[in-house]
Amino acid sequence: MAQPRQDRFLRTLGVAMRLVVRANRGLLAFSVVASVVSALAVAGQLLVGRTLLDLLATDDRVSAGELAPSLALLGVLLVVGALSQASLNEIRVLLSEQVHRLAMHDILDVATEVDYEAYERAEFHDRLQRASMAAGGQSAAVVFGVITLMSTLIVTIGVVGVVMAVVPLLLPIALVSYVPVAFVNVRNTRARYRFEFELTELQRDKGYLEYLMTDRVQAKEIRSFRMAPTLRTWWENLWQVRLAQLRQLVRRRLTLTTIGTLVTTSALVATLSLALILAGRGSITIGDAAVAIVGLQQLNNRLQSAGTAFNGVHEGVAFLRDFESFRSALPEIRANRGGRVPPTPPSLLTVDRLGYRYPGATEDALSDVSFELRRGQIMAVVGANGSGKSTLAKLVCGLLAPARGAVSWDGVDIGTCDPDLVRAQIAPVFQDFGAYLLRVDQVIGLGDTERLDHEGDIAEAARRSGLLPALERLPHGLSTRLGKAFTDGVDLSGGQWQRLAIARALFRDAPVLVLDEPSASLDPQGEAELFDLLHQICDDRIVVFVSHRFATVRDADAVLVMDQGRVVEFGSHDELMTAGGMYRDLFTLQASRFGDGN
Repeated sequence: MAQPRQDRFLRTLGVAMRLVVRANRGLLAFSVVASVVSALAVAGQLLVGRTLLDLLATDDRVSAGELAPSLALLGVLLVVGALSQASLNEIRVLLSEQVHRLAMHDILDVATEVDYEAYERAEFHDRLQRASMAAGGQSAAVVFGVITLMSTLIVTIGVVGVVMAVVPLLLPIALVSYVPVAFVNVRNTRARYRFEFELTELQRDKGYLEYLMTDRVQAKEIRSFRMAPTLRTWWENLWQVRLAQLRQLVRRRLTLTTIGTLVTTSALVATLSLALILAGRGSITIGDAAVAIVGLQQLNNRLQSAGTAFNGVHEGVAFLRDFESFRSALPEIRANRGGRVPPTPPSLLTVDRLGYRYPGATEDALSDVSFELRRGQIMAVVGANGSGKSTLAKLVCGLLAPARGAVSWDGVDIGTCDPDLVRAQIAPVFQDFGAYLLRVDQVIGLGDTERLDHEGDIAEAARRSGLLPALERLPHGLSTRLGKAFTDGVDLSGGQWQRLAIARALFRDAPVLVLDEPSASLDPQGEAELFDLLHQICDDRIVVFVSHRFATVRDADAVLVMDQGRVVEFGSHDELMTAGGMYRDLFTLQASRFGDGN
């Protein structure tokens, strides 16, 4: 049992090392060298101290000139050791950020490329959360923990034995010698805080893009509109801004640390000189002077670091197993992609005996659903809440794989086709559409990321959705940032957000249009305008729209009535009213409440 556990530990440790190497192998190599140099400097300090002890232990009087070479060497070793450790601390900050970026890059690969159905599983969200936690610096923490343990081992070997002696006379000078270091630490801490404070909005912006690419609600549109590459580019640009400013911060902090280290080292050398002079005169023992100042202080600090590093390595490895497990799914995901080229554009949409059950559910969400719809036709889907309308819309969009039956274009099962090529021909408006807190033109342009810079087409899509006049009144027109959470951001009404989602779908100009409750947030006038638009553009499109307002479906070419996941009626409005079934009952009930006539 112990051997497999040890093997897992070593494998995961290897994952951490490879991730750090991918992030920046130069910084990793520098960190290893700095750790070894720092450790050797401590050992060298003790060796020089012993040399000085040997000199002072003689019966003859020792002059300052005889002590000077050893004191100078000791000063150099102190500076080298302190600067090595300071450099290691600063490089750790920069390397940790780069490792985090790379780890999140791997996570976003999986999150944006996995099938949408994965977002319907709680287990996937658990794995995603754990992997994201591990990406927050665990790889770098594990690697630096190993380096710290190695450094401590070298120091321990160099320290054969130490004796701590208390020398009251040296205490005030020793305390004063730490003032520069304390001052530098305070300044560096404040500088780090200012850095994070000034980049707070950038961090939230970056975090928001990460949220978009990993959220269940947004996953449908990101796949349908193939937004991931564009969103990833924006995310990467924000990372580059942060890393550029972080490099400047690291340089400033290292400069300040160097100055503070030189001042502190000078004070420490003065303290040591006084101790040695006192020892040379016989006022204090040599052990009190040298071992107390150099030996145990350094060893104690290193052992504390080693304890922290040891705990961090074990904790980090546990988190990294989750990260590696999540990331390892990517090759299989990509291997399963591809397929046939679908008909372009499709002339006939056929749904044949379609069935679907959500992961973990005990009952089918859809069962034996069939219909045909030709280009130039509009089909309305109506039914009570929970009847399967939105599930049908997702299946028609190719986001879910049927458990039974098929969705076909011109006789070709779209499940056998390349999903990206299928989705490129579908423009959806989902019931839970994405309300992206970006610039207005970006929100619309994400409908077709290859034409993101086509300002005229974006404005035309906004006009056709009926939203352009309102957008032109915004502070910066279509360049206005949405969301009060951001500087100069504005909020939109529910109806305006819905029109924005419609504009995004219209901007794609796809041959298949799927709208799930597209008028839920619109007023009656807006609803009427929307369906007038659908009739204007449907000549060369296949249009499927889900609605709970029966007055809006009267002019559809066909109406599909659903109940408990099944088709209970299918036909035109007039045919269904004549049949006297569920459709007529629901239509009459709604008309009596809202004054809609038949």
